[in-house]
Amino acid sequence: MTKKTKAPTNAGVTNELKLKFPQDTAGITPVMRREVARTIGRIKGDPKKMEIFKETYAILGDYAEAVYAKQVKAKKDAVAKAAAAAKAKEEASTIAGKQRAAVKRREADALNKEADVLEKLVVGNAK
Repeated sequence: MTKKTKAPTNAGVTNELKLKFPQDTAGITPVMRREVARTIGRIKGDPKKMEIFKETYAILGDYAEAVYAKQVKAKKDAVAKAAAAAKAKEEASTIAGKQRAAVKRREADALNKEADVLEKLVVGNAK
């Protein structure tokens, strides 16, 4: 007879409320979940406390959306800036390569002129 194995679990992580939370592989919500559950426990059927909780939760949700939008924009800007820097670096490298090639052509032209002068001297002295 074979034993069935359990699916892996995160040791030490519990969900006493048995709520179905989304899987948080980044680990950004455990403290929030715990504190919100504690806060809910403190409502104790008081309508004023429930209203405060709902308003606070809504404000935090709106704040999270606003911060997220800024983060997305900052991320896009950083990617665009990095791409622009890479393009500028490539262009600078191309320009530098063209400048080096121009220097080499000038050096070659100078050597060719010098060779022509020497050839004329040699040919002229041979006559």
